[in-house]
Amino acid sequence: MAAPMRLGRALLLAHVWLLLVGCCWGCFGIRSSIQAPGKVRRVRESYVSEFVLGFNPKTRSPEYTEHAFFQHLYDATPRKVIKITLDGEKTGRHTITVTPNHYVVDIAGKLVKAEDLEIGDALLFVDVSSVKMAPAQITNLISTCDYVTNVFTMSDYIIVDNFIFSCFSSMSWLGVDIMEVKSIMFPQKMIYRFGLGMINTWLDYNLFGKWGLSVCGEPCVK
Repeated sequence: MAAPMRLGRALLLAHVWLLLVGCCWGCFGIRSSIQAPGKVRRVRESYVSEFVLGFNPKTRSPEYTEHAFFQHLYDATPRKVIKITLDGEKTGRHTITVTPNHYVVDIAGKLVKAEDLEIGDALLFVDVSSVKMAPAQITNLISTCDYVTNVFTMSDYIIVDNFIFSCFSSMSWLGVDIMEVKSIMFPQKMIYRFGLGMINTWLDYNLFGKWGLSVCGEPCVK
């Protein structure tokens, strides 16, 4: 009995630590949308354990994955973001809003930080009804401010506003980019698997909302 309790405490402490370390992880504008089965909803309207449309990098195809936890749902500070406008012959015009350090999947399937994108670059647009993909070219990049949040999935990928994103951002930890040690998220995923995903919501509310510890992206200075 003692061993499971020690494991539980260790997972919880690791969970809190990862939330604090992850405070600088990238996020999406709160008006961004995600695809649940049969319904498009705002990113903040999703809920833990819901299936949302993600992406399988091995097959390079969209597929549904579980929403494991929120990050910065209760962050009440506007953050610096990039509004990216894209246009394509088969896609029409679309805009996505994301923090500069968040990884987006480009047309070649590679991860690129939003701040490294340039006008003329192409991303893959996903038609969520047919799950078919088509290229869309970046026509405009604007730095602005918005309230943000992040949904973390069990597959580490999510489709937001019809474009493919990693759930990770570019963050250096002990000199190593977090993308190279994705197993660091194991404690949080284990807590979700144990049916305790709402712990994250409680911690998010208290650490980042009530106590204002969140630094998800650079805050906007008035």
